[in-house]
Amino acid sequence: MNLSFLKTQGVLRSLALLAAAVGVLGCNATRASADAVGYTVTLAEDPYVIADPTNMGTQMMATWAPQTVLLIERSRPYIEVTNTSDSANLDSFTITIGKPSLYSFDYANMISTSPGITYTLVTPTSTPGQISSNEVTLNFTGFAPGDYVRFQTGIVPDAGNPNPYPDYRQIFFDLNGNGNTSDNSMNTAVFSDGMTVGGHLEDFTSSLSTIFGPVVYAQHGQDHVIPFSQSFGAAAPEPSAMVLGGLGGLGLILLGWRKTKTRVPAAA
Repeated sequence: MNLSFLKTQGVLRSLALLAAAVGVLGCNATRASADAVGYTVTLAEDPYVIADPTNMGTQMMATWAPQTVLLIERSRPYIEVTNTSDSANLDSFTITIGKPSLYSFDYANMISTSPGITYTLVTPTSTPGQISSNEVTLNFTGFAPGDYVRFQTGIVPDAGNPNPYPDYRQIFFDLNGNGNTSDNSMNTAVFSDGMTVGGHLEDFTSSLSTIFGPVVYAQHGQDHVIPFSQSFGAAAPEPSAMVLGGLGGLGLILLGWRKTKTRVPAAA
């Protein structure tokens, strides 16, 4: 038999087995070391509550506002987005209007950001009454992990909508709703590593009393101002695991090719 041929076959077999074994290890490797990308969205009608959402005293003071003021504030909610990623910057954020056949965004204005962030408002405009839109889209540079942006939006009823008093708690989601989120606001974030994360806002629940619609006067304790927060995230693919998986595939191909070589040439 041809000894050089047998040696070649042995080397190929060893390489194939090694690549397959490494690939199996790669496919079974934990993704704990993969960088996670994500963000948290917080909503509230009061600028002081959105700035300090865990301060119960601030919430109590906001509740003392006249009912007519709360009615207006709930059509002009504040939205805060915080980048909770391990290392990726947040490059773009979009939130859609809930119940899009009934309401639109009238404007969006940036209120404050972490130092070093610059932004571009894509849609709508920053001036009320110009162009309405079914979404707010903002692009960013320098929106690093741990940073935040805080902006305000205006909600207006579309033509034919009989409700002249938009309330973000019944538009972005359904406060104490039935859990059907299909017509709730959808939000999406694009990160510098190419990942896109997002989803519908949930139907938040609260045991505190509240009021929807116009009320001339309400006793303290009949209505409450509270923030609503929801987090979104995903684990980014682990590059080393993808490489190891590719080696495993190569090993299986080599093994399959070797099995087709059933004939050994006769010795010279």
